[in-house]
Amino acid sequence: MIVSDSGPIIAFSRVGRLDILKRLFGHVIIPDAVYEELVVMGKGRPGEPEVRQSAWIQRRSVRNRERIDRFSQSLHEGERDAISLARELAVPLLIDERRCWRTATDMRVTVIGSPSPFLPRDIEQDLLKICLRWCKIFSNRVIGSMPKS
Repeated sequence: MIVSDSGPIIAFSRVGRLDILKRLFGHVIIPDAVYEELVVMGKGRPGEPEVRQSAWIQRRSVRNRERIDRFSQSLHEGERDAISLARELAVPLLIDERRCWRTATDMRVTVIGSPSPFLPRDIEQDLLKICLRWCKIFSNRVIGSMPKS
């Protein structure tokens, strides 16, 4: 299980490989603000139908609103909520915004960087290689069960 901001979900949806997140993390938890960004404001955009319809992408509310207010105002609401929810649930956070890293790590949240800022043209093979490099949480069992391109 992992908490995600909208960026990684959008990036993997754009290349038709949101399934990679499911294979890696099982369940992806998103805060209400990220859900609103992806489904309500993002209607018709990459990620919207998957988030709306997927049972493995779950929406959760942040319980401690006070903690969110302490975060840098330079972060968007979804980013602040994702950091706070990851801390509340004590699970890693998947983000692709470098400015979020410092805030998340300052809050003692484990951060896993999404490869979305570095997406190559040859998506099928190279995306998996980037994920392997960035996400050190893979086990040999998970890698072995992934389909070969």
